[in-house]
Amino acid sequence: TLLGVSGALGAQQVFASAEEALQAAAQVLEAGEHPPGPLGTRGAMREAARILMGEGPADQKGYTLAALGHLAQTLGRARKQAVATEERDRLYRARKKCQFLLAWTNENETALTPLALDCARAHRAHAVAAEEVAALTGELERLWGGPLPPAPRILIEELPG
Repeated sequence: TLLGVSGALGAQQVFASAEEALQAAAQVLEAGEHPPGPLGTRGAMREAARILMGEGPADQKGYTLAALGHLAQTLGRARKQAVATEERDRLYRARKKCQFLLAWTNENETALTPLALDCARAHRAHAVAAEEVAALTGELERLWGGPLPPAPRILIEELPG
């Protein structure tokens, strides 16, 4: 599931921003290709920001390194259990990407806060959009008298004659 949702890990996609990567993952989840997990799409976005921020400025890098290290270990264990060669190769590449991100994080601690803020902005934008959709859905359901639109009516009827 992780490799299917994360374009950067599973498909080796390159994203121009953290927001773009989060939006791509959200689209995969909302399309129903994979279950969104217990936190849902927005919760996952919020947690991405939280991992990048850490528990405080003093341990920001350590928190992110711990999360990436745990993910790299998990991918390594999954690779050992995978039967298909193609799946093992995908897991290997994803683990190598995590290891690269570990090294990058270790050398670029100052970039974590801007990335976390980008994730938080993406989370807020997604939440606002979801609230707008919910409001519109509620209004339509109120007008329709239920969750489905009424059957189409004949607007112009030809008179016999």
